[in-house]
Amino acid sequence: MTDDVVLSTENIELVLDEIRLYLMADGGNVALHEIDGNVVRLKLQGACGSCPSSVTTMKLGIEPRLVEKVPEVVAVEAVPDEETGLEMNEENIEKKGKLKLDSYGVYCYGPEPPVL
Repeated sequence: MTDDVVLSTENIELVLDEIRLYLMADGGNVALHEIDGNVVRLKLQGACGSCPSSVTTMKLGIEPRLVEKVPEVVAVEAVPDEETGLEMNEENIEKKGKLKLDSYGVYCYGPEPPVL
């Protein structure tokens, strides 16, 4: 993609397809929720939806890539996943099951991390 790429659902999905491979490796995913003007709202799903590093993933991983590939994007915002976006407290940890260490050394919900 070049600088003349327009902000569209199709172009956002193309960039997200590149990113999904990394998220899926840790049991997560990302879905386009909506495009509001030049703001893209995404929903982190699976292990990524409940991960304590989800803000870092969004702001330092996904947002820069979207802005680089689709320059019209001015911001990326997270929409909580109702199923996995629980507050990290003892009660919810017991409800969701055991935390697992992902390949980045962060504890998240989801499948066992891949062996590297």
